[in-house]
Amino acid sequence: MNLSSEIKQSSESDPALKPKILVVDDKPANILSMRTLLANVDAELHSATSGNEALSLMLRNQYAVVLADVHMPEMDGYELVELMRKNPDTVFTPVIFVTAMDSERKNIHLGYQVGAVDYLFKPIDKVALISKVKIFLSLYQQVIDLEKSIFYYKRFVGEAGGEVDGNEDANALPKVLVVDDREENLFAMRTILKKLPIELTTVGGAKEALVELENHSFAVVLLDVQMPHMDGFELAEQMRTDPKAQITPIIFLTAINKDREHVFKGYEAGAVDYIFKPVNPDILLSKVMTFTQIHRHRVELQQLIKEKNDLMYKIQAQNAQLGFMAFHDPLTQSANRAGFEDAMERTLNVARSRGLKFALLLIDLDHFKLINDVYGHDCGDIILQEAAKRMHNLVKKTDYVARLGGDEFAIILDNIDSIEDPASVAEKLVKIVSQTYTIKGLELKIGVSVGISCYPDDANYAESCTVQEIVHNADIAMFKAKETRNNRFEFYTEAFSAQHTEHLSIEAGLKFAIDRQEIYLTYQPRIDMRDGSVIGAEALLRWKHPEKGEVSPGKFIPIAERSQMIIPIGNWVFAEACRQRNEWHSELPENFRISVNISPYQLVDHNFVDFVKEKAEEFAVNPHNIEMELTESAVMEDTKKMTKTLDELHEIGFPIIVDDFGTGYSMLKYLKILPIEGLKIDAEFVYDLERAPENELIIKAIIALAENFDLHITGEGVETENQAKFLLDNGCFDAQGFLYSKSLKPDLFLEYYHSANK
Repeated sequence: MNLSSEIKQSSESDPALKPKILVVDDKPANILSMRTLLANVDAELHSATSGNEALSLMLRNQYAVVLADVHMPEMDGYELVELMRKNPDTVFTPVIFVTAMDSERKNIHLGYQVGAVDYLFKPIDKVALISKVKIFLSLYQQVIDLEKSIFYYKRFVGEAGGEVDGNEDANALPKVLVVDDREENLFAMRTILKKLPIELTTVGGAKEALVELENHSFAVVLLDVQMPHMDGFELAEQMRTDPKAQITPIIFLTAINKDREHVFKGYEAGAVDYIFKPVNPDILLSKVMTFTQIHRHRVELQQLIKEKNDLMYKIQAQNAQLGFMAFHDPLTQSANRAGFEDAMERTLNVARSRGLKFALLLIDLDHFKLINDVYGHDCGDIILQEAAKRMHNLVKKTDYVARLGGDEFAIILDNIDSIEDPASVAEKLVKIVSQTYTIKGLELKIGVSVGISCYPDDANYAESCTVQEIVHNADIAMFKAKETRNNRFEFYTEAFSAQHTEHLSIEAGLKFAIDRQEIYLTYQPRIDMRDGSVIGAEALLRWKHPEKGEVSPGKFIPIAERSQMIIPIGNWVFAEACRQRNEWHSELPENFRISVNISPYQLVDHNFVDFVKEKAEEFAVNPHNIEMELTESAVMEDTKKMTKTLDELHEIGFPIIVDDFGTGYSMLKYLKILPIEGLKIDAEFVYDLERAPENELIIKAIIALAENFDLHITGEGVETENQAKFLLDNGCFDAQGFLYSKSLKPDLFLEYYHSANK
């Protein structure tokens, strides 16, 4: 297992996982003693009583340091290290030999030759043990931090090209600094170290060393202890105060005695190790080689991080642009419907909690379609832009202007004192927006109708009032203003709520629609545009009322949502889709999927997960073949609960698809944390492709976003060959829309499937 693999596993299960230390000793008593000595070290301690057991543990774990006994039966410490150095995953793992053997020169040399980085002799000195272990834990943590940055980059950004432009060249030789006031010692060090692929710098005192440390980055510093003016201890302490030099490993070179107090003083000053004079070449080469390898690895990772950061800046700029487009209308630069819905939710919550009042103005430009038909869409677009500008100039900066679509706008007047405030704004609005527009030498005029709903005055139950209710009331008032005459505004009153009565009638009928078998499903084919084959279907709910006939889903589904009847209705839809998939089992390929629209109310119902699991089992349907489609706003309703439910559904096997992507709430950050498999481009962008070229940028950005997150992408609302060609050319291969087929009853769908998939 390499470091990146472990980081990926550990970061997904326990981001705060401690570094691991492995103790290898054939005597359990020695292992117990080591556990006692290291009890206060912040690390996870593993143990093995043989070399084979240690190698087995290394296959499953990454260790910061290994403390290995030398003298063991079957496989001694030397053989263990030799095998470790042949494995790419453990070649750089530091090993400290812990032994009761004599410290004769030949035994020490053998240890360094096979790849050990240090020795500890039994009985073990606790201070020396902890000092050495902490050094390697610190080095390990530095590598882990760098590896994590690379891992998250690869996971969330993906592999991307780019030139490396780090501060250090990974191909350059690592630099080693030797500081000693005696030239003969420096000559000896140069003679020994010339065998290594390093760039060696030698200086004769602390002052020159500080200059070199200021200008260069060194893999390791070999530092004489006894020097005039400033000894090695003082220089080491000064290095530890320099942010650039403080991470540079220091090995003290000394001919002084090996008394405990000198060794501990060196460790306290920041040394990672000691080499005693006369210097043994094998020991020196082994230690320098270890630290230059660690340095080279760190430099490579730092360069990757630099490259990653450069790419991240570019991607963040692209995401910022996409985020802006998700909340803003590209034509008028006003907020779009998504931004409006978000602002309404915030305004309502603040007003409810603080006892404030606000007003919503819905604005419709009368007879705007006539201008488009007579003078063209270019002329109509200019009027929309100018009308939006006039609205922005009229209201306060704290008020909110949005274009909801077409010729419909909305203004939220925040924190009003009385109904005179919105009346005054509406009166000025009608006057200013209806003034003459001079466009391409033409003088054009449009009418304006404004509907006003005030909170809490127009809310039947202020505490439970919803954004939808306020918008609904303003919409009723706007249509009343249009019915009366142009250039008029109306406040919502109960007298205007005839439409509300119809809603109540629909709501009453919905209560019996399931039992009376009035609702049914149709299926719209999902097409692979590359060959025209049918690769899936979306289940769409229909209602045939016994008196009203076919009721539009756009009319009864919002009422079902508000009344909470969407839960039993939505559950019926899911069960019926499972039943139909089972019935078609012999007619369709194994991987054929049916997508079902899921309401946010279903997702927060604590019985929903058990229900869908039960139905999938009842109809013997593979969960992988039933896609669950949610709108962006549905995912944002209750993030904590939603995430838990979606994770459970994903674990069962149901694919999660985000429908109408691009016009709802901005979901960029949630794409990272939710188990989403695919996106559906909102039909509004596809439908307006030929009329609003700026939609091309939005669709391209959505496709690029899907590719970055490895998500499946489908285009909705495809009605023309040009729309299909644009999607295909930009990497979206799946689509549905009237160009291919409307939604069909089950028998007609099968006929269409067999005809298209001959």
